[in-house]
Amino acid sequence: LYGMLGLVGGGGPTVTNSDCPWAIQPAPQGPSGPKGLNISQPSDMPVNQYKLMLTPFGRASVKACFGIEEALLVGAEMITLQGSGIILTDDLQICYLVAPVMDPIECQWEYFNRTLCGLSDVRQRIAASVGLDMAFVHQRSTVGAFFVSTSSLAAAGGLGSSLVTSVDGSNSANLISDPMQRKLYVCRRYFASLVLSDLLNEVSSATIESRHGLNFSQQQALLRSSAIFSASMVAFCSTMEWFNVEALLAAFVKRLGFGVKPDIIPLMEINGVRSSKARVLYSAGYKTPALIAAATPQDLFKKVKDSNVKDNKAAKFFTLRSAVVVIREANVVLQRQLREKKGELEEMALRAKGR
Repeated sequence: LYGMLGLVGGGGPTVTNSDCPWAIQPAPQGPSGPKGLNISQPSDMPVNQYKLMLTPFGRASVKACFGIEEALLVGAEMITLQGSGIILTDDLQICYLVAPVMDPIECQWEYFNRTLCGLSDVRQRIAASVGLDMAFVHQRSTVGAFFVSTSSLAAAGGLGSSLVTSVDGSNSANLISDPMQRKLYVCRRYFASLVLSDLLNEVSSATIESRHGLNFSQQQALLRSSAIFSASMVAFCSTMEWFNVEALLAAFVKRLGFGVKPDIIPLMEINGVRSSKARVLYSAGYKTPALIAAATPQDLFKKVKDSNVKDNKAAKFFTLRSAVVVIREANVVLQRQLREKKGELEEMALRAKGR
């Protein structure tokens, strides 16, 4: 907490935190912090010598709405990532970064072990880069239970609760230093990233359930929580000025919101168009709302029917009335985009006049 807030003595040494050394910033001398602020202080420094200020790490944590545990975990992972790099030949590592830190799904060990046995070389490299212990997964799948049960973790306050259990740091056990808890954490998050990768690549719900052992409601809950967490990650990276990582994660926010591949995201912005309908429209050659808005209902209907297989349910139930509705909603999207572009042009013109 001291590292996040930048709590230092007026003339004394800096109070450091070994878990987040990048967060410490010097504080100028001045009056004490806000009146009524109640925090614990180290016993070797007088109360009247404190200066409270917000460090870049603390500011990023607040903007991302991260708790102390989440902030320390994310910060440590991102610092490691800057040294090792991101593997971009597969979207799995980005899925790992946007998988929720403090609320991962339960790991289905038998399914997980089976999936790991068939991983590609690229995904094996990603597993090694995040610290996944495949032997540990195999052991858990053989035993058929957690080495540390979920109930026992919950009794201790959850997976991340031991990271910072008190403001004064009286309990130093955490996911970064405790090997067993760290293994469990990485396993659960990597398992969640595998499920997310399948969801974003439009794998059917039934296939995901047979592959990972998660039902439809669990899949959608993971997708929703990951969409929220990804927005927090973007805010965190932006405030820390990690702009390259921010750009990568920002592209995933919409994908997580829709649960689709990037090619049909423009079509998903049309009201009433879901992933299955967007895919049949894309297959028919209508890849943007502008192309749909320019089509006639008869042409749109005919091309959708001719370009898709007959047993495709979305194409089967696509009627002439459906074509009329899609064209109308595509025009609404175009009008909204035109208003946004007009506003941007007006803002640019005002800036040019100000110069």
